[in-house]
Amino acid sequence: MSEFKEGDVVYLKSGGPAMTITEITTSDYVWCTWFDKDQKVQGQAFIRSSVTKSNPDKPIVI
Repeated sequence: MSEFKEGDVVYLKSGGPAMTITEITTSDYVWCTWFDKDQKVQGQAFIRSSVTKSNPDKPIVI
């Protein structure tokens, strides 16, 4: 079972904007969409291991 599903909000592990998963491929990629600084929709496929549900730009406070 996948840790991600369509509609999940994810981030690149290296940082960046919040993205929404719009498709999960059978070849271990997730297709994500997001809005850029000009509010234009962008989209790209990323290898599943490069995204996370936790925002790396905001540390978790315990």
